[in-house]
Amino acid sequence: MTGAKWDQRAVALVELRGTTTDTDLLEEALAARGWPVLEKRAGPAGPLVDRRGWYVVEVRFPGSSFRAVTGARHRLEALAEELSLDLVVEAVDRVVRQAPERPVWHVARDQPMAWPPLPLVLNRRSIQWRLRRLGLLDRYPGDTGRQVRADSPGSARHLAARPLPGARPTPAGVDVRRSVKEAPLGFGGRRIARSLHFAGSLGLVLGAVGALAIARRPGSVPPELPGLLFLAGVLVAGVGAALRGVVAGARARSVLLVVVCSGTPAGVVAALVLGAAQPEIAARAAGGLGLAYMVLGGLRLLVRQASWRAVVPWLLPALLPFVPGLLPALGLSLPTLYLDAFGVAPEDVEVGVVPELAASLRMLAAVSVWLCAPALLGVLEHCHLMVRARWVGYTLFALCSVYAVAVGAVASVQPAVQAGRTARAAAAAGRTPAPYYGVEPEWVCVKPVETLAKVPVQGGELVGGRAYLLLGDADGTAVLWDRVTKEAVKAPLASLRLVPADDPRRACP
Repeated sequence: MTGAKWDQRAVALVELRGTTTDTDLLEEALAARGWPVLEKRAGPAGPLVDRRGWYVVEVRFPGSSFRAVTGARHRLEALAEELSLDLVVEAVDRVVRQAPERPVWHVARDQPMAWPPLPLVLNRRSIQWRLRRLGLLDRYPGDTGRQVRADSPGSARHLAARPLPGARPTPAGVDVRRSVKEAPLGFGGRRIARSLHFAGSLGLVLGAVGALAIARRPGSVPPELPGLLFLAGVLVAGVGAALRGVVAGARARSVLLVVVCSGTPAGVVAALVLGAAQPEIAARAAGGLGLAYMVLGGLRLLVRQASWRAVVPWLLPALLPFVPGLLPALGLSLPTLYLDAFGVAPEDVEVGVVPELAASLRMLAAVSVWLCAPALLGVLEHCHLMVRARWVGYTLFALCSVYAVAVGAVASVQPAVQAGRTARAAAAAGRTPAPYYGVEPEWVCVKPVETLAKVPVQGGELVGGRAYLLLGDADGTAVLWDRVTKEAVKAPLASLRLVPADDPRRACP
């Protein structure tokens, strides 16, 4: 693990009982993982004599700060179990280091203060002056280009005059000017970013929960629920972050930034969902966005905490449909299930490129439901729940995989089969079925170019004066469905003239 990315640091005091062989095993394992030994105390020992030794070890590992102390202890205990060592973690705590946010100062040549322009004058100088007063322009003509960070103007001047190797020498008589854009806000830029990220995440998760509730009980849940949950999550998290800033003594600018950045997207999404002409579609969009956010976030956590050799076997089954050679076959699966209700093979009906692409995207969305399983595994890894009792996480992964595959199959296959059955029932009753991903049924009257006896037919026979349901054609051969015999008939288009029928329950002229 040397050179690997890590997020957390923890210092642990461990006691080791064993011979010098056990000591060498522990030290080699710590060095291989990149965990430095900060202190070592051990009594005399030999290859055949046990001893007690204490190590102060810094454990470095990726993951969340939540349960980081437990994760560090579990990693050391898992290492002891792996090497069969008599090791006890006596104390462990997380290392917390954060650089202070000092203000930024620009180094500038000392020059007289510029007078404000006249109120009605609009030129380059007056516009720049007004932008600087508003804090939107942070550069002055006298700036040398150097920037320093310091707590006071005196420290900033000392750093401004300090020579740097390879840099241009600082001119004499320079002064410092505090940056307007990068001045500390009192609340901390990192804390603001974390607060906004948490607000957006909570809103997306609650929106996805509302969409799942609608999908489970379409009639009992209002379609505006995902938008309302998203709005509530973002506003509650944003207002909570702003209140914490007020309690911490933050400036009004930082509190206003949190409220505005949290409320603006929440208001926009809520307006779109609540004011949409079809709230169900907006609810599905909000739920899909939330689910995609959670799944992509979990996959990112899984990839960044594991090697490619360990990740590829999990993700490869879900990535196979994205292969260009398999994408057309995936897109034809829905029309195939639809045409199967009429007893027609998929190669007998030509489907357009655009409907095939739409069907492929729908199937990809259904197949991608399986990605929830590795995303769950990534979240468990991030929260340090896959260190010792890994079988629990893998059991949840297996259960989630089975459930996700079942949901994906039901969400993709069942609607296509049901659409085919509905279309067949409608055709048997003399109604025109609705189009489905490139298959556009149409009632037609069949008129031969010469006589019906000379028309080569496959699968049945053509009866004069009877309306047939045209399902499509391929390679110059039309596929017709007879509502009387409930059979599909194939005939060449060159031998027929197809005229739209107004009412298939009446005889054709």
